[in-house]
Amino acid sequence: MKRILITGGTGFIGSNIVNKIAGSGDELRLLVEPRRIEAAEEIGRRTAGNISIFEGDVRDFEAVKKALKGCDTVVHLAAVLKDSGHKELIRGVNLGGTENLLRGSSEAAVRRFVFVSSLSVHRYRDISSGTEGFPADAVSPEYAATKAECEKIVMEESARSGMEWVIIRPGLVPFGEGDYLFTGRILSLINAGVIPLVDGGRHLLCTSYIGNLVHGIELAIRSAAKDSAFIITDQTVTTWRAFLDSMARGLGVRGFRISLPAKVLAPFCGISEKLIGKIAEPPVTRYRLDLLGHDLYFHAGAAAELLNYKPVYTIEEGIKRTVRWYKGGKTSKHNDTDQGC
Repeated sequence: MKRILITGGTGFIGSNIVNKIAGSGDELRLLVEPRRIEAAEEIGRRTAGNISIFEGDVRDFEAVKKALKGCDTVVHLAAVLKDSGHKELIRGVNLGGTENLLRGSSEAAVRRFVFVSSLSVHRYRDISSGTEGFPADAVSPEYAATKAECEKIVMEESARSGMEWVIIRPGLVPFGEGDYLFTGRILSLINAGVIPLVDGGRHLLCTSYIGNLVHGIELAIRSAAKDSAFIITDQTVTTWRAFLDSMARGLGVRGFRISLPAKVLAPFCGISEKLIGKIAEPPVTRYRLDLLGHDLYFHAGAAAELLNYKPVYTIEEGIKRTVRWYKGGKTSKHNDTDQGC
């Protein structure tokens, strides 16, 4: 039996991990901000697993230290995902929180530290067959930069303390049930008859349906493989147009594709961030344009070889399950972080 601390356990990815492993016999601990306690308690009731809830913020070392006592494994997801502005908040949670978790894990003699990162560490440029070996050289936006910095300190601190580490980079687009940040929004747009595209949606992308992603993360928790980074995807080459068209078919709507060239949108990104970003979330940002306007396909070869990873669901099955969740009317919530913190 493992004693596992999970941060970000009430967010999209984190809550699905809890659901996946709650019945395994392991003791799970969730470090949860006060505003998310009710959500954590709901997860505990729903899963009926051996779950303890610790109230605290990853920026509070004493709270981290208390939650870590006696743990042998950490799964660290807590992060703020903002693609413009909010630099102090992002660095405080993403970088400062990770430093606290690593320091506390070292003091608590944690055996394995699983850090859920992002493909954004590779800096978006045209990549048609990416691997973990591509440079993790992102310097903007702040979210991507902090994820790259965190990966470095995870490796450095683990080498110093002797702790095992595994870094997981989900596909470019994690999607599925419980995702209010991307999936709920894009399905609502498509359901309204709009399919937003850049450059006609021709660019490649790699997806991670949540059922496949949590399977990969569980393998990272339990596998003998260590001291490595792994990309977890659906292992299907697709394009933005094909992906969103599949969602439209699942919804049974004939969406109207609205597409603009990346070079036309580019000048408006900085203006949008600078002017609108002061009072509300900007509609277009440089990060989003880079996301939609480049070929960004990475494969999960290392995970297949070393973690014995194989997708549990096809991308088509993932879309069907996701659309069914959406039609069930469970998209009224909104996450302001990618994994919750």
